[in-house]
Amino acid sequence: MNQTTSSAVHALSTGDAPHPRPQMARLDGSTFRMGSDEAGMFEGPRGPVSVSTFWCAATAVSNAEFETFVAATGYLTTAERERLPAWKDFATWDRARHPVVRVSWRDASEYTNWLSS
Repeated sequence: MNQTTSSAVHALSTGDAPHPRPQMARLDGSTFRMGSDEAGMFEGPRGPVSVSTFWCAATAVSNAEFETFVAATGYLTTAERERLPAWKDFATWDRARHPVVRVSWRDASEYTNWLSS
């Protein structure tokens, strides 16, 4: 990402809070049936799965929000460490509010840990 792109993304993410906190939605836990009993499917066998109540962001994490995390921590994503196309390759100045892409489960976990600190 060039300096112009980085500044444009960062400008949308600055605010009074040290960690911009997204609006959260509470999702009540439940039990449901997951998988498939169809022959040749890799999701089998079908069975009950229970999920506890949890909170998640009401909207997708934007490029600007993720850039704030990266700027504050110096974090390198999995793709960046593996020299693959990474989130910042898609975070152009006109996509600051678009959902961040090319982040791994680990990257998302590090972002949420930072939000919780």
